[in-house]
Amino acid sequence: MAKNSNSSVRPFGMRDKVGYMFGDFGNDFTFILSSSFMLKFYTDVMGVSAGVVGILMMAARFVDAVTDVTMGQIVDRSKPTKDGKFKPWIRRMCGPVAIASFLIYQSGFADMAYGFKVAWMAITYLLWGSIFYTSINIPYGSMASAVSADPKDRADLSTWRTIGATLAGLVIGVGTPMFAYEVVDGNTVLSGTRMTIIAGVFGVCAVICYLLCFNLVTERVEVPANDQIPIILRHLPGFPICCGLKDARAERFLYSRGLHAKYQRAFQRNRPDGQTVYLNQIKSNQSNESAHFDN
Repeated sequence: MAKNSNSSVRPFGMRDKVGYMFGDFGNDFTFILSSSFMLKFYTDVMGVSAGVVGILMMAARFVDAVTDVTMGQIVDRSKPTKDGKFKPWIRRMCGPVAIASFLIYQSGFADMAYGFKVAWMAITYLLWGSIFYTSINIPYGSMASAVSADPKDRADLSTWRTIGATLAGLVIGVGTPMFAYEVVDGNTVLSGTRMTIIAGVFGVCAVICYLLCFNLVTERVEVPANDQIPIILRHLPGFPICCGLKDARAERFLYSRGLHAKYQRAFQRNRPDGQTVYLNQIKSNQSNESAHFDN
């Protein structure tokens, strides 16, 4: 169990910063893949209407309004273990989030009935984003308060988290298009088989990053279980406001997905600067998205 002051506990240092960076790197192996390629995958490979995919993404934001609060309460009311209060969730949920992400991109189902593909997309996307990703991202974000009681140390962790997100954006957002597309009959198209493989590889990479985070970061501040009445019950009148904020974020989310689709079309065109346009624009857009969702 983590303690506020214990001479046997390793002091806060670079190991914690690098470990915390790997946590966000692990998050983005599945998050950036979903935000940048899921719409393209289901419209071009699976044959699902872009409107249906957009409605699912919009609906998921409202589901998140419930699951985010619920997971926050579960973590808040959980008791600290020998590894701390938040770290165990990272190790516990890293496998499910990676598997759920992999299941989203199953190109082998492209010839199945339309209703089956829509149901598969909805189930796997909600499992990944609204349940498993939430169950690992909320404890991860909350863990900084238990790593150190010093505000400067927490600020350093935030900085290294941003570094992890930036590196992930470069590696995943820039590298994936180079392998995910293939030329068929003279046209550059998204390969369903390659996307399935990429999703599997990224899932494994995410688990490795999560485990590095778990092993490198040390929780030093004991955070006791909170047995008070869940905040959602004390603030139910404000729940519609929460949903309204989710709606605004969802609109921004769908808008950014449209930008990604535009950039990918530029990448697909056999024009000399098509790849450069895509790589430059996607890096710029991811930077803007990170700033927006952090506010």
